Amino acid sequence: MKRYSIPLITVLITTLACGGLVEPISTVLVIEDVSPTEAPTPTPTATALPTSTPTNTPEPTLVLPTPVVRSTSITTPVVIARYDSSWETIKGSTFDLGFDTKANLLTLTLKQPGVWLNNTQGGAVFRNTNGNFKITAIVKATKSTTPTDPPGNRIHLGGLIARNPAATTENYVHIVVGNAENRLAIEAKNTTNNVSQYDTLSWTSGSAELRLCRVGNDLNLYRRAVNATTWQLATTYTRADFPASLQVGASIYSAATPDLRLTFENLRIEGVREKGECEK
Repeated sequence: MKRYSIPLITVLITTLACGGLVEPISTVLVIEDVSPTEAPTPTPTATALPTSTPTNTPEPTLVLPTPVVRSTSITTPVVIARYDSSWETIKGSTFDLGFDTKANLLTLTLKQPGVWLNNTQGGAVFRNTNGNFKITAIVKATKSTTPTDPPGNRIHLGGLIARNPAATTENYVHIVVGNAENRLAIEAKNTTNNVSQYDTLSWTSGSAELRLCRVGNDLNLYRRAVNATTWQLATTYTRADFPASLQVGASIYSAATPDLRLTFENLRIEGVREKGECEK
């Protein structure tokens, strides 16, 4: 509500009842304005934000899920065995055996003839091996009289063998290097119930890296030059008659008075699960 002051300098009030004059009076007329007015706009005031005392809340720890290891079709093979004194022999009296543990070098020196052919046997060292496997070695065939020279006499060979110990007849496969029919060669042989079939491949020396790999009923025979990086499949023999456990190892033989030494460098047996691992 607003008030207004209006001065009245002279007010003549005639009073008829008195019949006379009244002295002038100075006064102030106050008029109040009662019309509605806008409410004054309040002056904004700053509102204090609530404060909090900081606390040392630890940062959340990132928890990673435990990795799940899944097998792949091709893995790094696990070495089942290297040569040691627990390995057994076939016709062990016909050859001398030496082993350099530090160099992992097996040496067989033939003293008496004997041939892996049909129903006859040569010499061998082996380990009973169950299931799928691959056996590998750098094999070097030389004369025993001059070990720097390759074999000069025919049928002087040695290499890798897998043999059925349960059969009453000879049943095995092998891949060998040396002198076959008066020439340096690699030979792959499959003997079933005393009957041998074999193939020879001309080779440039008496040395080769050889591998025999079993996957199920298939026995895959490989060869490559020493220091080469790619395996060459010589042949595959399917032997459904083979039991789970075979005699697996190194062989040596000759058809006549021997002049033969075989060295097997880094001879090892490894586990495999499929054929793709044979060439790894």
